Amino acid sequence: MTLSARSQKALQGIHPDLVKVVVRAHALCEADGRDFIVTDGLRSTAKQRELVRAGKSKTMRSRHLTGHAVDLCASHGPKDVSWDEDDLRAIAAKMKQAATELGVLIEWGGDWKSFVDMPHYQLPWKQYPAGATVAPATAAAPEPEPVAPSPALAPAGPLKTSGTIWGSIGAAFAGIGMYFEQAFSTLVQAGAALTELGPAQGLLASVGANMKAVSMGLLVMCVGVVISRRVKARQEGKAG
Repeated sequence: MTLSARSQKALQGIHPDLVKVVVRAHALCEADGRDFIVTDGLRSTAKQRELVRAGKSKTMRSRHLTGHAVDLCASHGPKDVSWDEDDLRAIAAKMKQAATELGVLIEWGGDWKSFVDMPHYQLPWKQYPAGATVAPATAAAPEPEPVAPSPALAPAGPLKTSGTIWGSIGAAFAGIGMYFEQAFSTLVQAGAALTELGPAQGLLASVGANMKAVSMGLLVMCVGVVISRRVKARQEGKAG
C-alpha cells in the first residue's frame, strides 16, 4: 500500500526531511495494518487567514505557510477517514519512530499545551528556519558554541569615555612637576653654595623633597588610572 494520490499531492512543496518522515511512518503503519492520509500540507496566506478566523488555527506564522508542516488523519478505507484520538495517537507513535530512525527532529501538535492539534506535525523553527532548503542539524548534532566578538573589532566609542585623556593629562602635569622640582633643587643648591646659608638650604631642600614626593605620587596614580581605564575600555569595546 502506497501513499494515496491525495497524500502525494498534499506533500508537494513540503520540506524533503518531513516528506521522508511521512513516507517512512506510512510504511510502519502499513506493517501494523493501519493507514493514514495527508490532509493538508503547504497553505496559502489566504487559506491560513480563513482557518484563523474559523478558530481552526491560532497563528498567521503557521509552518504550513513555508512547507514545514503537514496534517494527518487515519484512513480505514477510500471514503472512511478517522479523527479518533486513539487513531491519531497511533499515527503519532509511528511518526516519532520514523523521525528517530531518520535522525530528523519533528514536533507533534498533540504534545502542545496551549493549543492541542493532534493531526499536526512540523519541523522545529530552530533547526529549520523559514526559507531553509537544507536541514542544518539533526537530533545527534551538537550546537556550536557561541563565539564572543573580538574587542579589537568592536565599534569604537568616544575617546573621552574611557578616561584615558584625563589620566594622560594628569601624568603630564606630574612630569612637569618633577621637572620643576629638579630645577628648583638645583637652584637651591646653587644659591646655598653662594650664600652659605645652611639653615635656608635645609629648609628649601625639604620643600624640594616634598614637591618631589607629591609629584612622584601623582605620576604613579595617573599611570595607574591610564592603565586601568584602558583595560576597561578594551573590555567594553571602546577606542580609548
